[in-house]
Amino acid sequence: MKLRSRLLLFGALVPTLLMSAGFFATGVLLDRQLLDATDRALLTQAAVESVSLFDGPDGRPHLHLARSSLAGLIQGFSPEGALYDERGERVAMFAPRGHAPWTIRARVASDEPRLATVTRRGHQHRELLVTVDSPTATSYVLWMSLPLEGIAHTRVMYTRTAGLVLLAASLLFFALQRAEAARLSERLERLAAHASRLRGDVFDPPAADDVGDVVSDLRQALADATHRLRAAHDAEKRLVADAAHELRTPLTAMRAVIDTTLRRERTADELREALVNARAEVDRLAELASELLDLTSLRQTSARRESTDLSALVHETVSALAPMAADKAVRVSVDIAPNLPSVKVVASQVRRALENLIVNAMRFAPADSEVRIAVAETRTGVCVSVTDAGEGVSIDEREAIFEPFRRGGGASGRGAGLGLAIVRDVARRHGGDAWVDAKSAVGACFRFELATHVEERPI
Repeated sequence: MKLRSRLLLFGALVPTLLMSAGFFATGVLLDRQLLDATDRALLTQAAVESVSLFDGPDGRPHLHLARSSLAGLIQGFSPEGALYDERGERVAMFAPRGHAPWTIRARVASDEPRLATVTRRGHQHRELLVTVDSPTATSYVLWMSLPLEGIAHTRVMYTRTAGLVLLAASLLFFALQRAEAARLSERLERLAAHASRLRGDVFDPPAADDVGDVVSDLRQALADATHRLRAAHDAEKRLVADAAHELRTPLTAMRAVIDTTLRRERTADELREALVNARAEVDRLAELASELLDLTSLRQTSARRESTDLSALVHETVSALAPMAADKAVRVSVDIAPNLPSVKVVASQVRRALENLIVNAMRFAPADSEVRIAVAETRTGVCVSVTDAGEGVSIDEREAIFEPFRRGGGASGRGAGLGLAIVRDVARRHGGDAWVDAKSAVGACFRFELATHVEERPI
């Protein structure tokens, strides 16, 4: 069933059916209440008459309604009454509408009032029969009757009025729901069409929708996702193009060395030099391939976070890089604030990011200088800062160096240009970020922050 049909069914047809059921149920209850009111009127009048039937001066039975001075005013809606002797013959009557029977079957009556609906002269009446004993122990039958024309008239008026209201409400429901269903279906169909275009790598934003409901929120979420997908798609294309360029450069250099060497006979020293140069390009290719694999693995694999002591992870990383620090003649100091909160991270990813930051600092730090590592708690998480005494990072390059294959000034030939891209990717996957501290006075200060409260899901 299409969405528009479902909205009409559950938004208009079902409520109309429920209102119709309520309409009929209310009619039944109204009939019952009106009939109960009629019965109470008959019982009340019968009770009044029964206690005063024989209070006349001559002791003869009589009906007080017949003697009332107001009888003419109430005869249109008051009960009719008659009194019958033991043989069922009428002895007294108040029947302005002329419906009192001449005789009745007296044995049908009893001490308990008996109520019944009868038809007389084509009209329905509600009748009451009850036996009343006189002071002389003579039994009489009191008959009371009210026409049900008022109930029928009330029922007709209710049916007409409520029916017209029900019809108007149903038509209004259908009209409003049809318009709203068409509008909602159109909005959702636009979003579905946008999702279909995404499968074809078309990253145009979805059509504007400013209604302000949950569909608008869904549209905004799709717009944000589309923006991220376009950015990721563009980044992937740039990564492939840059990777191809980076791979072509050492391959071209290797081919040039080999071609030059093969043009004429070479001495052993010249061959050794050519092989050394080729080996350097092979090492460069190996490093590039390794970092490309790391970046791809980071973005495609899924791992679950575990509670980790970041200070211990920093110490382990520094210890593992101690031989490199000694080879570069660089001192490494570590300053960790006390009582750091534990963080839920993928330890292998965070360690790789820390290695990249520290190795990067060692590459740019002058000999006999110091690389300072500090770990402190922030408002939203834990931050690791790595500071070196090198050339620093210019203002224009502070964001660019985090893009794949971008190297800072003076970094020609140093690394594949993917280390800082991996650092920022790891930080953002853990709810944090990585950036260059603009307040650093000497050298460069890189900050790597991890959030302490992130959504618990694999990354």
